[in-house]
Amino acid sequence: KDLAGHYAQQLPDMPFFKQSDGNTKKYDDGEKAARKAIDLEKNSAVAWGVLGAALGDAGKLEEAETALSKAVELDPTNASNILPLGFIHMQLGNLDMAQTMLEKAVRLRPKVPVAWQMLSQIYKLQGKESEAANALATAQRYGLQ
Repeated sequence: KDLAGHYAQQLPDMPFFKQSDGNTKKYDDGEKAARKAIDLEKNSAVAWGVLGAALGDAGKLEEAETALSKAVELDPTNASNILPLGFIHMQLGNLDMAQTMLEKAVRLRPKVPVAWQMLSQIYKLQGKESEAANALATAQRYGLQ
């Protein structure tokens, strides 16, 4: 069940979702700080991405999807927001949208193994075994452990 934590360790330079450890104060603090930043600059993709990450960390997946979608709308080539948005869609069961986001993420940052691994999982869930195997092989080529 700690799939998100595994992904977070694989990609420390990107905001990502960790399984809640029961300490909701740190997630609430992150959410409050991001909302303050958005109040100051409504069109900050970074602030919207941080808010999405904080909400995802807190398990508020629908709200995280909304915030990350706004971040991607504001900065459509920032894989640091696209990849977690794909992960959120995967968690919500929106496999087609997860596939779209993850394919975009691997086009933008093709050497990030966790993006390929997640894409492989999406393909597998969709019954696309050949694509799943190819994506997993790519993840391993780029250092998936």
